[in-house]
Amino acid sequence: MEAWGVVRGGLVADGTVKDILYGLPVGLNKLDDLSTLQAEMEKYGGTVRILLDDLAQVKFLEDYERMQKHPKTWSAFIKMDDGHKRAGIPLESESFKAFMREVFACPVISVFGFYVHAGNGTASTSLEEATSMLTGENWGSERPTISHSSSL
Repeated sequence: MEAWGVVRGGLVADGTVKDILYGLPVGLNKLDDLSTLQAEMEKYGGTVRILLDDLAQVKFLEDYERMQKHPKTWSAFIKMDDGHKRAGIPLESESFKAFMREVFACPVISVFGFYVHAGNGTASTSLEEATSMLTGENWGSERPTISHSSSL
């Protein structure tokens, strides 16, 4: 994993890098490596953050930490679909509220924030086209709205 190159290159030890996002929704097969990476980052006051977008991830993180001698809390972004059906959990899906309830109830997850992939501009072929696409993604009328509710 490329993050190890950042650590081994001394960028964490010298304070240049303090925060690494593992930029894929976390899989069970990556937890040992990410745990080792997190332990190394913590030596220098750094952290590793993960992306979550599926209820199965919540369950296997909890199960994984239950088996550890020194369980930790994972700092996570919730990866949400912005309406373009590109990546993340859709806000309108049946499972969204259940997912959010489980995430916030899970003792081994600390939600750091929300992540939306605004990558529809990657198909552009000019600066003007990319600017137009990204402006539309960030400020367009189709963006989802999030309201605060106690019904989660």
